[in-house]
Amino acid sequence: MQKRLNIFVAMPFGGKFDLIYRYLIKTPLETEGHKVRRADDDPENQNINKEIFQGIWQADLVIADLTGENANVCYELGIAHTLKKPTIQIVQNVDDILFSLHSYNTIRYSINSDGSSELATRILKMIERDNHKFSNPFNDFINAGPKEIIKLPRSSGIDDVDDDEEAASDDSDYGILDARADAEEAMNEIGSITGEITLDIS
Repeated sequence: MQKRLNIFVAMPFGGKFDLIYRYLIKTPLETEGHKVRRADDDPENQNINKEIFQGIWQADLVIADLTGENANVCYELGIAHTLKKPTIQIVQNVDDILFSLHSYNTIRYSINSDGSSELATRILKMIERDNHKFSNPFNDFINAGPKEIIKLPRSSGIDDVDDDEEAASDDSDYGILDARADAEEAMNEIGSITGEITLDIS
């Protein structure tokens, strides 16, 4: 049995996009048991950014309409990629697909009577076929494990550290910037001592 998904739709608001969302995406997908949400679904909501972030965070799947090269949609899609959310790209005109997204499968749809009914059908087929395991650039190129911390080698020119400090630095992130700070501090001390000697000679 197909899992019922919590789906977030990233697309422009207003005009024809409201009709596309309501009749070509939300209604047919919810008829199949999925929960579909767009950031402006609640007309009383005063914080659209909160709805966007929560919607993407809670989603099992994000559908992004790339029509019109809308900057907000691309931003939301980027968030979904970074959170490793499965995504489906849809578009009316293939020329609207940004270069970095061209290599990923995108459903092209039409709003005329001949092609409008196919959009939800193709989305549902993709969900069923892939079991909502869709391509995501972040998953493709970034290891799923935690990022390894890269420590800079300690400068060999700094050797005025006692054994206790040496042991402590082995357990810390002491690196080249720390060594430079220590060197500057040492130079300041030398300058201070030199100044005192000069005063004494005077």
